[in-house]
Amino acid sequence: MSTAQNKALVRQYFEVFHNQRQLDLGEQILESELLTPTLGMAAMMRTAFPDYRITIDDQIAEVIGTNWDHLGILQQLGALPATDPRSGA
Repeated sequence: MSTAQNKALVRQYFEVFHNQRQLDLGEQILESELLTPTLGMAAMMRTAFPDYRITIDDQIAEVIGTNWDHLGILQQLGALPATDPRSGA
């Protein structure tokens, strides 16, 4: 796979799988051993931050590094109480 194809795949993971909530994409692009934990993490994010969006800030093509952050209103996550206004990282 070319560098451009790798970058596009990673971008698709964040923009389609996470932001558009098209979780069936995971079956197409993730290795089988990553699918279940990734779906679990995505479910946790949707529960904790129902409106979360991931923004790709930068991609480094040579190593396919992706720098990203998220923003959303925390409803509740385990013992963490809900927040208002939005929180992000």
